[in-house]
Amino acid sequence: MLLAPWHRVSNLQTLSLAVRDLEELLLLDKPPIQPPSGAGAPVKKKGVAQPESAEPYNRRKYYQYAVDKDKAFSQLYAFCFSLAKPPTGRNIDMDTASAFWSVLVAPKYPIMNDILKFIGVGGLHHCRLSMC
Repeated sequence: MLLAPWHRVSNLQTLSLAVRDLEELLLLDKPPIQPPSGAGAPVKKKGVAQPESAEPYNRRKYYQYAVDKDKAFSQLYAFCFSLAKPPTGRNIDMDTASAFWSVLVAPKYPIMNDILKFIGVGGLHHCRLSMC
């Protein structure tokens, strides 16, 4: 599941940071955040206080996404598409598709801005986006 690490975020500020990290990695194609040196699975001992993590949230899944950014972007796209389409449908209307593409695809692929202008000017309002 794409958003698995975010369920461990305990406040809005940390959620904002986690979403921004994902946006920079998958949409803006920035280099990934490097894990802190010596990062490994902490050993938990019963009754012993554990040192505070150097990271603001659990980035384990983020680091997995960084290994294969194309696959992670495809998962994000499919997840967002399923949220945008009607529950029993396979398509979304062109207005929704244009908004979807402008937010999710245009930052990663700037040519999408030209395509969106063409679609808007070309009167393709009857077209529908399908994902098979």
